[in-house]
Amino acid sequence: MTTIAFDGSSIAYDSYVTQGGVIVDNTGSKHWKIKGADFFFAGAVQDYEHLASWFFDRGYDSPEDTDCSAIVVSGDKVFEVASQKDIFLINQEHKPLALGTGGSFALGAMDAGCSAKEAVKIACNRDIYSGGRVREYRLKVDPRPFKPF
Repeated sequence: MTTIAFDGSSIAYDSYVTQGGVIVDNTGSKHWKIKGADFFFAGAVQDYEHLASWFFDRGYDSPEDTDCSAIVVSGDKVFEVASQKDIFLINQEHKPLALGTGGSFALGAMDAGCSAKEAVKIACNRDIYSGGRVREYRLKVDPRPFKPF
């Protein structure tokens, strides 16, 4: 699957694309620009467009078993799209967020004070479905930095 991490000021993500436990590409991008919004996807690539369509038009009829989630930057707002039924506005002063199979590793790393990019690199060391180049997207707004517990 992947690891995507948000620390309040940037979103970092790995570049592995896997299928059935096999790495099919180690240079893939999880960052898609759709209708002016920046999507950072985790999950089944074939479901990305369905989830994006649903984000823009809640009436979009899509299979309920869509197997992906995303962090979306639209204007000056950041959203977590957790499923076909839930969109959460993320307050950038809140705790960090991580998605994908390496999400738990990345969350622990950010709790220990790592940036999103450092956290994804750590997750790539532990999660067999995350790896390759780690890319970073910096938010244009300058939110307050996250302070761990």
